[in-house]
Amino acid sequence: MVSGRGPASDWYRNLEAVPAAEIRIGAQRWLRPAHRVLEVEETIRLLTGYRNAHPHLWARLSPLIGAPREPGQQTWRDVAGRLRAIAFTPPSPPA
Repeated sequence: MVSGRGPASDWYRNLEAVPAAEIRIGAQRWLRPAHRVLEVEETIRLLTGYRNAHPHLWARLSPLIGAPREPGQQTWRDVAGRLRAIAFTPPSPPA
């Protein structure tokens, strides 16, 4: 999950204060998932992977988060440092 407003996003601040009680992804329900903030390099890989998998959606999303359209630019590092990406892991198999 990526916070387009970085650490200023309400959901991100809430997650810092109190761990998530539940995550729902489609029909899956994760109770008390573990989470961690991704490092800058991991965030760059996440964003470039999304861009490669969904180029048309990326063309619309990238201007909203101030991201470049092409990987390999210094801007990627700047954007990844400004955003916050979170990885959630279920504590047990999804319910």
